[in-house]
Amino acid sequence: MTVLSWTVPLRPAETRAGLRLDRDEIMRSMRDKAENPAAYIPYIASCEVHERYHDGILREITYSSGERVVERVTYGSDGRFVFDVRDPIDVDRVVNQVFESGGEFHFVLEVTLSEEGERKAMSDREFLKETSSLFAGSLLTIVEATVRHPSTAV
Repeated sequence: MTVLSWTVPLRPAETRAGLRLDRDEIMRSMRDKAENPAAYIPYIASCEVHERYHDGILREITYSSGERVVERVTYGSDGRFVFDVRDPIDVDRVVNQVFESGGEFHFVLEVTLSEEGERKAMSDREFLKETSSLFAGSLLTIVEATVRHPSTAV
């Protein structure tokens, strides 16, 4: 199993005077990110929620490339959001987690490759680098949008 993971502070790029993040607001923002990912993730063009459950959703996202992926998203009360890919591509699972440490919130992005993704990683020298770059490149955008969301929510 190949897992890529990043952990970054969950704070705005520019420190705003008096900005204090609230766990409930962050969780609302994370839920909104699951249902409206195009506002948070630059390489997602659109999202359609097909089903709603007491603990999450079934969604279909369309990447900027036109590729479509179906995911079952589970909302965890502990700040852990799991995106299980139903129509597998190179990624089997994505986990977003928010936790607090040292008085500051942190965001974790964890990506588990599918069997096909692992095969590509073993046969194509650039695949792992490109996949890592794609997800790592979205981190700052996700963090900024997640932090900004609570202060702009109506």
